[in-house]
Amino acid sequence: MYSILFLSFLIGTVSADFSASFNKFQIDNYGKGINDLLARRDIGPHGSYGGGTHDGSVRTSKQAVVLVHGITNTAGTFQGHRQHLLNAGWSDELRFFVRENKFFLDLFVHYDIIRTFTLTIFLSFHVFATTYGDGGKTIAPMVDMKCQYIKQVRYMIQVVAAFTHRKVDVIGYSLGSPIARKNTSKISTQDPDTKENISSPSMDQVMIKLDTVTLVDSYARKLLEQMLNLSPRYFILVTLLVGLVSSDFSTSFKNFIIANYGQQMYDTLARNDLGSVGSYGGGSHDGNSATRKRAVILVHGTTNNAGTFSFQRNTLLNNGWSDETVYGTTYGTGSAEKTPAPDVAMECKFVQQVRNMITVVANFTKQKVDVIGYSLGSPIARKAIIGGNCADNSTVNLGSPLTSSVETYVSVAGANRASYLCVLPITNACSATNGLFCLSSFLRNINAQQGYEGSHIYSIYGPSDDKVGFYNAPCFTRNSRIVGATEYANATGNHDAILSGTINLQMTYLNAN
Repeated sequence: MYSILFLSFLIGTVSADFSASFNKFQIDNYGKGINDLLARRDIGPHGSYGGGTHDGSVRTSKQAVVLVHGITNTAGTFQGHRQHLLNAGWSDELRFFVRENKFFLDLFVHYDIIRTFTLTIFLSFHVFATTYGDGGKTIAPMVDMKCQYIKQVRYMIQVVAAFTHRKVDVIGYSLGSPIARKNTSKISTQDPDTKENISSPSMDQVMIKLDTVTLVDSYARKLLEQMLNLSPRYFILVTLLVGLVSSDFSTSFKNFIIANYGQQMYDTLARNDLGSVGSYGGGSHDGNSATRKRAVILVHGTTNNAGTFSFQRNTLLNNGWSDETVYGTTYGTGSAEKTPAPDVAMECKFVQQVRNMITVVANFTKQKVDVIGYSLGSPIARKAIIGGNCADNSTVNLGSPLTSSVETYVSVAGANRASYLCVLPITNACSATNGLFCLSSFLRNINAQQGYEGSHIYSIYGPSDDKVGFYNAPCFTRNSRIVGATEYANATGNHDAILSGTINLQMTYLNAN
């Protein structure tokens, strides 16, 4: 049990801030000031990542990739993209290490938890990011490409290149693209605003394999060509507008909520206190007619926020959905720094918020909605749908089931029956009342009935899930199973890989009905 908790702690340290070895490399070679600038610990777990167990003394076998985020975003906004790179095998050292160490090979092959931990540690060698700006506190129209942002990204490129002893790849997303390109330009090295010389181009350290304007760009391009018929010179304007839509609800959705439910309801759902990662949805729809396509509500997991699932959201936007039909809100504090995972239970107010989101979006789009519950978001969403009394406050009655408002319900790596880490009810997360202990009042309530989640119910999970797990004790049931649901139980990879790597299957289920 102690080894599992220790492992969970180590995995957490990989995803937040740079690794210890990369931090040390920066401080030893560039000073603490540069390390503080790049690590952005003031933003918490979304501020930066990268380094793994590499110590900077030798050349890595694969080029590192530096992800440069867009307007009002953070490094954490692109966790989905990062996870896809990690899942794609961004480390040759791992294969060599496992092959050359027979004892470790046996552990790696036979124990899912050892394999998952090793993949997390080793594969983080080659994916790096820092956060420039204030991470979403400043609204999009007020954000320009400051010299300090350019220099920070420049430092990042130079430091990662030195750390890995080779050229790097750079992916620039949205506003991150011109900022990254300024650092590799051969035309001018002077900042246009301050006239400050940024020093010679770092072209010798950069191999740009991708210069991307995110998945949202293709949606913006279609919007231009099909609706506005404008030329490419207006793309910057559209990028700005997409940035505005991606942060908070749209103006029309905001006005709809306030007019029909009040300011407090809007504040609770919008979560403007979290900046750009707090919520999204609405588009240009005015709430007076049915949307062309059913809306889908993404319900995040523990210590996450709506912005954590930007990859899933952007993939939906690029495959037939729009800002009018993809929605998210953030329950809880939105980060592990503010509330560590062991302290997060399925509180009544979280359930109420998700329930309100379902009701509001269904009324705004004038039709049923689809719901995707990720990880802890699945049992919370299921309780929001079934209603009844709250587990942690029996005086609160949520109301009757919302089954008639939900067409398709999809659970992805959902902790529907427990988490394998909750062998005993000894933390808030594993509470016997409203935690992920298999005999908790909360879980027994949502699993006592069948078929209430919607007209069509699906559950996606896999045997190598390192956070929810496949089976639990002492109940010995499958943790992600929803009795009566259509199951896909062979999803590959660890917990985070299942969340992002099955997005095509998630869309298939949504489109099937």
